[in-house]
Amino acid sequence: TAISLEQQNRMQLSGDSLDQQIAETYARHQAEPQNIDHARRLGELSEQKQDWDAAAAWLQYAGTLGNDPELARRVSDLGLRRSEQEMAELEDYVANHAPEAPEFAERKARLGMVRTQRAELLAEEARRRVERNPTDLQFRFELGQSLMHAGRYRLALPELQRARQHPHARLKAMNALGQCYRALGMYDLAARQLEEAASEIATMDATKKEIVYELGLVYEEMDDRLRALACMKQVYEADYGYRDVAARVESSYGTS
Repeated sequence: TAISLEQQNRMQLSGDSLDQQIAETYARHQAEPQNIDHARRLGELSEQKQDWDAAAAWLQYAGTLGNDPELARRVSDLGLRRSEQEMAELEDYVANHAPEAPEFAERKARLGMVRTQRAELLAEEARRRVERNPTDLQFRFELGQSLMHAGRYRLALPELQRARQHPHARLKAMNALGQCYRALGMYDLAARQLEEAASEIATMDATKKEIVYELGLVYEEMDDRLRALACMKQVYEADYGYRDVAARVESSYGTS
């Protein structure tokens, strides 16, 4: 029996065979409700079936039967996978339907909610990593970035400020800080952060393009149209197809 169970665990099942395995494992669980292996297996089978709610419920139940920290991580992973799948479906719908479509507004609003929920889950996972490794500045950066994506700009600030000390995360942290300050309406702080970050990159690579573009948006918020346009021109000269820089720059010349 041990060998057959091990073989079953290795197999990726589908359709009727998957349903049969779930039924058989559930029967074993009913006979031994305190057996953590049955609950864990039901979670794994539900995951194969992409029944994310059932999978999470079984793994959470398994967690009550024994001390297995891996189970909590897997429940968190399931939440992410569920949100990623829904996000992909919603993005596909929004990309392929006109705004006048009957469900467009509802699905676009739902997409925003799912993105925020996913960012919250990522932030929670990042927070756990920081608690385990409080001196790891890369983890601090990942937590700050996740908080920013979740719209928790003030909570993100101290994490990103600390992450500036990490040589590999420094520029990305400064870029994220600039975006947080802009979202909070602190345009002078945003400009200072992004100007410093841009000055530290010699070539117009992908990171500098993003930073200079963001800086242009900040200048725009500050009604400094000349400097805003100058930023967009810098990006335009390096990459015509970057975001909407072509439209921004060419409209300033009256070019259609």
